[in-house]
Amino acid sequence: MPQGAAITSRERLDAAYRCQPVDRVPVFVRGVSDARPPHESYAPLRKLVCETCDLKWAWSASSVFAAPPTTQRVEPYDGDFDLVTTVMPTPRGELTHQRLVGRKGQPGMTRKHWLAGRDDALKYMSLPEPEAVGDAGGFFALRGEVGERGIVEAHLREMNPGGHVAELFGSEPFALLSIEDRSLIHELLEHVTQRTLRMIDWLLARGVGPYFAVSGQEYIAPPLHGPRDFWDFNVRYDKRLFGRVRDAGGLVHVHCHGSLKGLLEGFVEAGANVLHPVEAPPMGNVTAAEAKAVLGGKVCIEGNIQVGDLFTLPPAEIARQVLALLRDAGPTALIVAPTASPYAPVCTEVMHANYERMVRTVLEGGGAPPG
Repeated sequence: MPQGAAITSRERLDAAYRCQPVDRVPVFVRGVSDARPPHESYAPLRKLVCETCDLKWAWSASSVFAAPPTTQRVEPYDGDFDLVTTVMPTPRGELTHQRLVGRKGQPGMTRKHWLAGRDDALKYMSLPEPEAVGDAGGFFALRGEVGERGIVEAHLREMNPGGHVAELFGSEPFALLSIEDRSLIHELLEHVTQRTLRMIDWLLARGVGPYFAVSGQEYIAPPLHGPRDFWDFNVRYDKRLFGRVRDAGGLVHVHCHGSLKGLLEGFVEAGANVLHPVEAPPMGNVTAAEAKAVLGGKVCIEGNIQVGDLFTLPPAEIARQVLALLRDAGPTALIVAPTASPYAPVCTEVMHANYERMVRTVLEGGGAPPG
């Protein structure tokens, strides 16, 4: 692409996803251009992002497919929390989930996961095939509204098969099961994979795409699990899903936190097109230069400015980090972005200044390819 050639944000993100040359490195800020930020103090940041950044919107494919019917009861647990019990009937008997929910906005906590062993797994796998209860009209309406301002990603389920099954059991029971009954895990993974493949086929048949997104791989990655489990429970099944999308001309975005050194090759093997956030030490264990050496030309890096740094560091340090990221991972196959959506209840002056410095550093020449 000739230097200085004007392209739209949609074209810029599409080129980055395909690891192709861009006029400048895209810059994207998660969780700000939509309605998620909880406080009016985020309004100036939202304005900055919507007016200057390359934008992405999410459309959930799960909204089309009926979730299994459940019943729910809420009862007091103590002075601060309620206990929410959810019951899911299946042809083989009931499954139960319990969660503590704070009355004052405190983080919740799962008390009982859906599955505890083989009997529960058989109940889960006896559930009827999910049926489409809607159409894909919402996706096309959103894509039409977005136009050239950015792209719309169709999110497949809430997580990939590995993350989905791990969450059904919870971290510790799943880890024990990976030692005591790996065959059961594979039965469940195959069950979820088949259902997700049918969802993908349904979407592709209706023209949804070309951008798809999935997460959940971090549930089966260090420090919780080693490389063997990552390849056996993530890569082995993800490559079938990603292959189905890519065979139809689609692109797959993967969101996975964690220590990914030695695992990046797995995302290449699975067929991911974009990987977020590829965290450097101390939150992760792979530098941008190391990640580029493995992923360069194969998988686009989206990241990796730590969201916590944007809350506290001086703007000059944020600019230094962005320039280092551009040097080590750009100019192609890179999207500059924070590692997570902002979670602070209020957007402070320091936060706004740092987000603005991150964005301006890219826009003011730092993200342009060399002439």
